[in-house]
Amino acid sequence: LNPRSLESIAAFDTRLPFLKAGIERLKHEYPDQQGISLTERHALTVLAGSVSAAPYELFGNVRLKEAVPFMGDASFWRILQAMTESAQPLMTCDDQARFELPGLYQHADNFNERRLAITDAGRAVLAGELDWLVEHAIHRWVGGVRLQSPGCWRFDTNTQSFVRK
Repeated sequence: LNPRSLESIAAFDTRLPFLKAGIERLKHEYPDQQGISLTERHALTVLAGSVSAAPYELFGNVRLKEAVPFMGDASFWRILQAMTESAQPLMTCDDQARFELPGLYQHADNFNERRLAITDAGRAVLAGELDWLVEHAIHRWVGGVRLQSPGCWRFDTNTQSFVRK
């Protein structure tokens, strides 16, 4: 599928007042020029301004950057897991251990005691010096479109349009 259909849906005049804003925000979940989504960028920005953060603290601070709540914590944990488990991670756990996802109905006793910190690669991505998708393979779905690197769809924030790179 092609994400450009999202642009036509957003331009369509409907009686659903929040549809356009929701689609506009969804576009930013596609990788940008540095290979990260807006959620990933928000997480890195929060971590860049602190020494480290616990998962729920990071989630709360990222949500504050959104005009309206965009995603729940379970989706956010998956994003953090991908960012810590890459060959070139953008963030790391303070004990260098694997970022374990909490269970569906309970989480590990120490889940929120973990501390996440930005890596040098994360800082390079924020500075526009590194395209994370050159080093990191993605395989996920956004808006009904399968993103698989290399050559996946991206959302160019300068032109506000989708490109394939």
